[in-house]
Amino acid sequence: MNAKVGKRDRYGVNELISDYVLLNAILHMLQVAIQALIDMGSHIMVEKGLKAPSTYSEVPIYLSQAGVISGDDSKVFRRMIGFRNVLVHNYSQVSIDALREILAEALYRDLLRIALSFMITPWVIASMRNSLPWH
Repeated sequence: MNAKVGKRDRYGVNELISDYVLLNAILHMLQVAIQALIDMGSHIMVEKGLKAPSTYSEVPIYLSQAGVISGDDSKVFRRMIGFRNVLVHNYSQVSIDALREILAEALYRDLLRIALSFMITPWVIASMRNSLPWH
């Protein structure tokens, strides 16, 4: 077996969801990853001097309005934040069907795609370049 094959590919979605430890690990990792994306977006907003959001769900809206992410990514990001809010505040209400879809369709990859889009915007690249000690 290839060492790079992940548990999702090795066990399948139903096996992951039915294993208590793996299920909770997945939920925790999604919560942490979404929170990190929110934090990244908030940092970019501060650096760009954008209006401070009053809720997490406003972060993608303001980022989209500022041209940092697309309108489509803003919608996806807001759905992620909604899922994170359920994880944090209503853990017993987590939809296993929603989690099954996230895993089966590899929707968690949207987290990485949006995070990478933050990093490749011209503003971020210029900001990083200007902060290097040899500039």
